[in-house]
Amino acid sequence: VRLATTEEKNLAEKVLLQWAPAKKKERPVVVFTVPVEGGDPREFIGWGSMAYPESLTGRCTRAYPVFELGDPTKLYFLKDTWRAHDLDPESKVLLELKSKGVENIPPFLCGGDLPDATVTDLFVSEPEGEGPASSSDSLPLRRTVDWRCGNNTARVVRRIHHRFVVDFVGKHLDKVMSSKHLMQVCADAYIALRQAYEKCGYIHRDVSGKNILIDEHGRGVLNDWDLAKKESELKSRRRHEKTGTWEFMSCLLLLSLSTRLDKVHTIQDDMESLFYVIFYHCLRYFPHNKALGTIRIINNVFQDRSEDADGSVVGGNNKRSMILNQAHIGDDFTFTAEPLQEWLVLIVSALHQWIEFAKPAQGLSSKRTGAPPAAFKDTSNPPEHLDLRNHQFMDDLFQSALESTDWPLSDDAPIDSFPALNKQASETAHRWAHNASLRTSEKRSSSAMASEPGNRDGPLKKKSKTYGMAPSTHTMNTRRGRGGGGGGDSSMGGSSNSRTT
Repeated sequence: VRLATTEEKNLAEKVLLQWAPAKKKERPVVVFTVPVEGGDPREFIGWGSMAYPESLTGRCTRAYPVFELGDPTKLYFLKDTWRAHDLDPESKVLLELKSKGVENIPPFLCGGDLPDATVTDLFVSEPEGEGPASSSDSLPLRRTVDWRCGNNTARVVRRIHHRFVVDFVGKHLDKVMSSKHLMQVCADAYIALRQAYEKCGYIHRDVSGKNILIDEHGRGVLNDWDLAKKESELKSRRRHEKTGTWEFMSCLLLLSLSTRLDKVHTIQDDMESLFYVIFYHCLRYFPHNKALGTIRIINNVFQDRSEDADGSVVGGNNKRSMILNQAHIGDDFTFTAEPLQEWLVLIVSALHQWIEFAKPAQGLSSKRTGAPPAAFKDTSNPPEHLDLRNHQFMDDLFQSALESTDWPLSDDAPIDSFPALNKQASETAHRWAHNASLRTSEKRSSSAMASEPGNRDGPLKKKSKTYGMAPSTHTMNTRRGRGGGGGGDSSMGGSSNSRTT
């Protein structure tokens, strides 16, 4: 990395104006050198990262909109990170996904590992406790673990500098045009999730609101594959680190943090994460009957965390109770968009079924109690009656929802219900209520027009329905008839959510 020349700086401040840093004087224009396998390195100009790392011991990921030196007409995205040594380089993952025909992923351009690596992990291998400095023939003089890293020694791993560029600059989910558009974008991301697993054996392990992006055609892209691992490798490990973005991690992964249990990250954890992504954004941006309680619901469900006796942060109970008992939202919770509400009911029912199956037989005992916990079940060969035994059920739910003709006729663009971004949450609630009444009038008008002589289609086929959040009472076969079935720190935009590694 080098500072840009005056000429390069002036050009960058014009080309990258859309992503100008808030404090221009503190974010210099820089030129990145990016490795090219079998070729000469390429140079790209960036002006301030879109997000900055919050931890000194993590990936320290920075992501930049960039253009190549000599061609300011084409924009790319550059990711600069310090990957854990035991993870595949993200560039390698993207290349393999591309070679196997996985859709809806960022198009890899160039990049790879740089000749830099951390050595901090070499200094934390000594026993804890007070004592004199120690040394060896191969390592410099060093002190004890507590002096160096406090209680965070488990988080200090060897990291390798990694930098790459993709031919894609995406938009975040708050830029969707409607609730149906949100569903389409997330369905596209789900295709990538499924194909990566079925064609390459990869599990993404960090499905979050910042890692699903919108491309220039309005379709979804699943981004940020730096935590992806092969399922075979996950199963072979003796211990499993918990990865993901806290707000969207599955409840069982979060609950395993507060126990002495080891849990393998599965495809079902990623499917549950995708549900939380959709539920969160629909809660925040689209009409529902609990608008005045939106902040409370999001805080209780997505920000549920507390400090355990040993200082570790734990959570997940509120997500589990929401899925199992409709806690924090109520069994009368309803989205205005009927296909969205029906999708919600059916996926919650499937998640309820899966959580009851996958949870430890004796429950999840906290580390505080000292009670011996039961092990998580082996879910590698789930029984046939479980909807989420593979990807097919959720795939069919997306297809059924997107084919529905019952989406609102004039669905609003997203309205952020957070009081910090709007004058009052009540204003949003009243506006949603007003718009809902307008939609009802529109539907009545459409029905009347359809019934007029000369219109052979007749009235609308589907009537307005209300789907509660209680687990569906439909039988498994009935649910499948409606869309189920059997069968086989963000990189491109940054992230402010908490990521766990």
